[in-house]
Amino acid sequence: QTTLTQITAQNPGYQVVSHTHHSIELIKHHKKFCLKVANRKLVLSCYDGGQIILMHDIDELTVNKVKSRYHLTVRFQGQTLEGELYFKRYN
Repeated sequence: QTTLTQITAQNPGYQVVSHTHHSIELIKHHKKFCLKVANRKLVLSCYDGGQIILMHDIDELTVNKVKSRYHLTVRFQGQTLEGELYFKRYN
């Protein structure tokens, strides 16, 4: 939950472009980002290059849209963490 809070609080202005069952595509100031698991790391990567590693040793990220929020489930080392993102939808 701390990681999700960090994304929303420290980086206002993200909007959701799309999501799959395992990732969320975001946009901020005309730059596109993707929150996903890559090489067992939860990363926020920019399509123009660069990434921020948010968590290590991640087995899976699951994304479900619930009304106006995105419910995320992260599985790692036999544990499950859940949290929610509140981003506006990009038009």
